[in-house]
Amino acid sequence: AMHAEDAEEPDSLSWAATVNACGNAGEWHQILCLLEDFWEGQVVPDDMVYSAAIGSLSSSCSMWSWSLQLMDEMKELQLETH
Repeated sequence: AMHAEDAEEPDSLSWAATVNACGNAGEWHQILCLLEDFWEGQVVPDDMVYSAAIGSLSSSCSMWSWSLQLMDEMKELQLETH
Protein backbone atom coordinates (compact mmCIF):
# COMPACT_ATOMS: atom_id res chain seq x y z
CA ALA A 1 0.00 0.00 0.00
CA MET A 2 1.19 3.49 -0.81
CA HIS A 3 1.49 5.88 2.10
CA ALA A 4 1.12 9.65 1.87
CA GLU A 5 4.75 10.15 2.85
CA ASP A 6 5.76 7.92 -0.11
CA ALA A 7 3.96 10.11 -2.65
CA GLU A 8 6.11 12.32 -4.82
CA GLU A 9 5.63 16.06 -4.87
CA PRO A 10 3.88 17.30 -8.01
CA ASP A 11 6.32 18.61 -10.60
CA SER A 12 6.10 21.78 -12.66
CA LEU A 13 4.23 20.04 -15.46
CA SER A 14 1.57 18.85 -13.00
CA TRP A 15 1.21 22.33 -11.50
CA ALA A 16 1.04 23.96 -14.94
CA ALA A 17 -1.62 21.45 -16.05
CA THR A 18 -3.63 22.22 -12.91
CA VAL A 19 -3.36 25.96 -13.56
CA ASN A 20 -4.45 25.47 -17.19
CA ALA A 21 -7.41 23.34 -16.11
CA CYS A 22 -8.49 26.05 -13.66
CA GLY A 23 -8.21 28.65 -16.42
CA ASN A 24 -10.22 26.54 -18.86
CA ALA A 25 -12.93 26.19 -16.20
CA GLY A 26 -12.94 29.93 -15.52
CA GLU A 27 -11.65 29.39 -11.99
CA TRP A 28 -9.39 32.46 -12.04
CA HIS A 29 -9.26 32.94 -8.30
CA GLN A 30 -8.25 29.30 -7.83
CA ILE A 31 -5.14 30.03 -9.93
CA LEU A 32 -4.18 32.83 -7.55
CA CYS A 33 -4.79 30.51 -4.58
CA LEU A 34 -2.47 27.90 -6.12
CA LEU A 35 0.25 30.51 -6.58
CA GLU A 36 -0.25 31.66 -3.00
CA ASP A 37 0.15 28.05 -1.85
CA PHE A 38 3.50 27.97 -3.64
CA TRP A 39 4.75 31.06 -1.85
CA GLU A 40 3.45 30.00 1.57
CA GLY A 41 5.25 26.70 1.13
CA GLN A 42 8.46 28.60 0.42
CA VAL A 43 8.49 27.16 -3.10
CA VAL A 44 8.96 29.54 -6.00
CA PRO A 45 6.87 28.64 -9.05
CA ASP A 46 9.03 28.11 -12.11
CA ASP A 47 8.64 29.60 -15.57
CA MET A 48 6.27 26.85 -16.73
CA VAL A 49 3.82 27.49 -13.89
CA TYR A 50 4.05 31.26 -14.27
CA SER A 51 3.50 31.04 -18.03
CA ALA A 52 0.42 28.85 -17.54
CA ALA A 53 -0.98 31.28 -14.97
CA ILE A 54 -0.27 34.33 -17.13
CA GLY A 55 -1.87 32.71 -20.18
CA SER A 56 -4.95 31.69 -18.24
CA LEU A 57 -5.41 34.98 -16.38
CA SER A 58 -4.81 37.15 -19.44
CA SER A 59 -7.77 35.53 -21.20
CA SER A 60 -10.14 36.94 -18.55
CA CYS A 61 -11.24 40.55 -18.91
CA SER A 62 -11.38 40.97 -15.14
CA MET A 63 -8.06 39.26 -14.35
CA TRP A 64 -5.64 40.62 -16.97
CA SER A 65 -3.96 42.97 -14.47
CA TRP A 66 -2.89 39.91 -12.46
CA SER A 67 -1.12 38.54 -15.52
CA LEU A 68 0.89 41.78 -15.76
CA GLN A 69 1.82 41.50 -12.09
CA LEU A 70 2.95 37.90 -12.61
CA MET A 71 5.08 38.96 -15.59
CA ASP A 72 6.78 41.52 -13.35
CA GLU A 73 7.42 38.80 -10.75
CA MET A 74 8.94 36.59 -13.45
CA LYS A 75 11.32 39.39 -14.41
CA GLU A 76 12.33 39.87 -10.76
CA LEU A 77 13.02 36.14 -10.47
CA GLN A 78 14.83 36.19 -13.82
CA LEU A 79 12.58 33.50 -15.28
CA GLU A 80 12.16 33.05 -19.03
CA THR A 81 8.72 33.53 -20.56
CA HIS A 82 7.31 30.91 -22.92
